[in-house]
Amino acid sequence: MAFKLTKHDAARRAEHVEKLTEAAAKLEDAVVVFNAGLEQLKGPLTAALAEYNSVLAEARGFAEDIASQADSELDEKSERWRDSDRGQAAVAFKDEWEGLALDELELELELPDEARLPDEDHAAVLEGAPTEAESE
Repeated sequence: MAFKLTKHDAARRAEHVEKLTEAAAKLEDAVVVFNAGLEQLKGPLTAALAEYNSVLAEARGFAEDIASQADSELDEKSERWRDSDRGQAAVAFKDEWEGLALDELELELELPDEARLPDEDHAAVLEGAPTEAESE
């Protein structure tokens, strides 16, 4: 092999550069479509999560009210009554309401915020390859 591209090799290189350029444009378009679709999918999910957490906050407030009411009623009772079986059951009731796990939900999605193409331009790399060996 001579250390120079033949006309045939130069034409093949140009064909590959053209195909890579076209394929890169299609890939960029696909990334744009993907990112738009991802945003469309995330929208309803984010809204539903916000609504759920809002309803959950109301439920958490209800649970706190029940626990607070029970605590107030327990404060009105004597030490002797609180030590009784009924008193211990009331304290357990209050403690369970105080300890309910009603923390806000966070979704664990393994989706990217968006797809991004690397900065590599393979067509330019191929097009920039030497056409012949240079000697001094």
